[in-house]
Amino acid sequence: MLKKTLCIVISALILLSLISCAEVSRKISDGYRDDVTSEEAVNRIIQAVPSSDGYKTVDSDYISRMNFGNRFGELADSLADWCVVTSARPETNADTIGVFHVKNPDSISLATDVITEYVNAQKLRMSTVFSSYAPAEMPKIDNAEITQCGNYILFTFLEESREEIAEDCFEELIEK
Repeated sequence: MLKKTLCIVISALILLSLISCAEVSRKISDGYRDDVTSEEAVNRIIQAVPSSDGYKTVDSDYISRMNFGNRFGELADSLADWCVVTSARPETNADTIGVFHVKNPDSISLATDVITEYVNAQKLRMSTVFSSYAPAEMPKIDNAEITQCGNYILFTFLEESREEIAEDCFEELIEK
């Protein structure tokens, strides 16, 4: 019984520490375009930060209860479009880039919150998977970033230097 309780407490502490780690860089202003598709943004980013294994686009079932929990419907309803790519070898490479284009400014906070919850859950899942057999991928997971600019949200699981390039590329593309 003591072991179970200890495991639950440790798991809760790990989850809380991961949740508190995901910070969202928010830049809300009229200085951003609203005519760029998420796919255009992701394609521009992957040109700037190629993956050693290449990328693959996730399928349309990505926005689902399995990935986004009970709030997936709210997220899906708030989006104009979205595009997420992972490493072509996601079992050994944590590279992931996602761009979500929100329909209107009133929904940006909701969408950012749901995506932040998702990124935190992915950090926990990926930490469990990669820590034992691909520990070199852990910095990508530990340093996951979420950036919100205008009606767009970017999340990345990349090395810190590549995250900075991705964020700069993203911001440059959607600035007016």
